[in-house]
Amino acid sequence: MSTSAIQTFPPEIICEIFGHIRFGLQVHSPSSFPWNLGQVCKLWRAIFVSSPQFWNEFAIDLYAIYRHDVLVEQYGRALALTMLCVERSRGYPLSFRLDIPESHSGASALRATTYFHQILDVLVGESSRWIDVHLSLDEAEYPILRRITSLPLLRSLELFTNNSMFDVWDKWTDIFWNAPRLSRLKLLYISSWHFDWSTLIGLQIETLHLDKADVLLAALSQAKNLRYLICQRTSFQEFDQPHFPEASVVVSMPSLRALAIPNAYYLRHLQAPALQQLCVWDDHDYEPFSEAVIPFLRRSSCALEKLALIKCRASDAVAVMHETPGIKHLVLDGVWPLSDMLAELTYDWERPLVGHLQGLRLKYHFHDSNFPSLSEMIHSRTQPEGDGIEAGRSAVERLQKLALIPDEVYGSGGPAVSVSNVEAFRKYCDDRGVGLSFLDNQI
Repeated sequence: MSTSAIQTFPPEIICEIFGHIRFGLQVHSPSSFPWNLGQVCKLWRAIFVSSPQFWNEFAIDLYAIYRHDVLVEQYGRALALTMLCVERSRGYPLSFRLDIPESHSGASALRATTYFHQILDVLVGESSRWIDVHLSLDEAEYPILRRITSLPLLRSLELFTNNSMFDVWDKWTDIFWNAPRLSRLKLLYISSWHFDWSTLIGLQIETLHLDKADVLLAALSQAKNLRYLICQRTSFQEFDQPHFPEASVVVSMPSLRALAIPNAYYLRHLQAPALQQLCVWDDHDYEPFSEAVIPFLRRSSCALEKLALIKCRASDAVAVMHETPGIKHLVLDGVWPLSDMLAELTYDWERPLVGHLQGLRLKYHFHDSNFPSLSEMIHSRTQPEGDGIEAGRSAVERLQKLALIPDEVYGSGGPAVSVSNVEAFRKYCDDRGVGLSFLDNQI
């Protein structure tokens, strides 16, 4: 089609075309933006400039510019583009990512910091339009955030800092207090934030510090509408003292559906009757794993559908699984020893374990010697109904999917598993109606 023909499109057709294009501006790398859409003719440019989907979602990764030691003038361009997006999206909500590197000394670093602050200042001036926001900031930027007075539209916030000191955060805990629609929150770590926790349906925390355990539990006691809580890791220094409340203190979370917690000890203080998915591991082996998990499951009386256990003993994993007979999906990552775990997963009518299992994911350093046990386990969970089953016993639900995720494909002496054994096992699974994925992170 010729350019002249395109220029004859009526405005409603051009708007329809633009409506199918989602392409947020990467302020730090603007060359990939479809600027050419505004260069066809005056009409196309007018519609392009006034189409909010091109301007109200953008990313500003100032660290991407900073680490390449580029000219300071590029920060000026980033500021100009930020102002352009703000102006052309006027009247519409704003969603953006802003990543600011740590402050450094030197004349060029100081000039760059000036631009950083100007960019943040522009965005803070539009805080009433914020809707989905990611902020990664240095301590020097916090005073600018104090200009925020209200966040009436904000629904999701990711908040990170380049400074890991807790007292830095504690000085600014009221910055985001007025955000009545905030429903999803992601933090680098927990602190005494003045959020309305009752509005949240999702909370993610990158690092749990055990000396802030009481602060987290206090926040969760207010988060009655929380549906998922995802914590990535724990950090514990030798000089830190864990701050947990008394053992009798239990926080009820009636709406929680999914929980991932990297320290089983937290479960001593939680109750989640609606829980469907649980992922738990213990970065610090304070006590037998099952002694924290099992009381939580019994207290919650929840009907789990998916269970993930990471880096615990096989005996602890088995004890936990006996408390969750209805799970349909199971993830075992580094549960040791593998031989014991496979023996327990091989279905035994005298000692049935997770008889409704449909999907299984195993992450280990596999060896060829594991395939016979894997095959035996598959055989026990894919028997046709009535095949060798005594009267009065219901058939085990057939396993449908198996994922094997090797921790290490190659050991010090060469490949841990041979291609021929993998293919032979794949054929065995196919013959039994089990879908096998290898080196795949999805069940």
